[in-house]
Amino acid sequence: MNRYKAVGNLFLLPILFIYVFIAACAHESLEHQEIGTKITQSFKIGDKIFYLPEGEWTVIATGDYTSHLLTSFKPGPKFNWVYLADIKGKRLNKAVLAYANIQASRASDWSDQPCERTDFYYKNDMKRSLKDQFCLSVAHNFPYLMKAKGHYNEIGQRLMKDQISVPTTVMAVMFTRYFLSDFIFITYYFNPEVNGIPPSEGDTWETNDWNKKFISPYSEKQRYAEQLVKWGNQMAPLILYGFNREGQEPQNIPNPPF
Repeated sequence: MNRYKAVGNLFLLPILFIYVFIAACAHESLEHQEIGTKITQSFKIGDKIFYLPEGEWTVIATGDYTSHLLTSFKPGPKFNWVYLADIKGKRLNKAVLAYANIQASRASDWSDQPCERTDFYYKNDMKRSLKDQFCLSVAHNFPYLMKAKGHYNEIGQRLMKDQISVPTTVMAVMFTRYFLSDFIFITYYFNPEVNGIPPSEGDTWETNDWNKKFISPYSEKQRYAEQLVKWGNQMAPLILYGFNREGQEPQNIPNPPF
């Protein structure tokens, strides 16, 4: 998988409403869901729950593939993936790309090492062991959906067909979680240009203004990145719960900073 290149009684009512709504709503399954379906709050792939921040989310593309993440030479389990977008005035505002295996793996030796890279803007390695991994990372994605292959190309073609403007650089908050026979990967993409931040002048991933080596002179971009780091850590418990119901069921979904 290519993952880069909410004192006083007056205030208790809305909080209670959020809790009741999330607890009562069904987590809609997105396996083989029709393109154009509108989704709010959360969705499921298999038995995994993925939570959506505030936005008007639309299914842009979805599909299946066979995993190549196992160290075994045996065929891997089938995965389902889905891409949802939040569009503002024909511009991509936010997006979510999620993967989960929909067939249990007979092996537990996933070959992915999600927190191994050292060039992320930020990473939080929360693994419990080599076979019990949980990683949060924040990094820029450039060039976003340009010259893409496979289902990334399918996503780009669909957005182009719908005449949706896509920036060359997005910021990505990425989570990888696997344990025994189950694996998930989810990325939340954010378009800084929607918030008035100018495009990067760099023409490669390495020279991009959002690269951690070069971002410090750009205080607005660094603040943006740091807010995403904070939000990502707030989302981490929701990822854990959605994976295998670890911890408490979320009462609300942290709003992203943008």
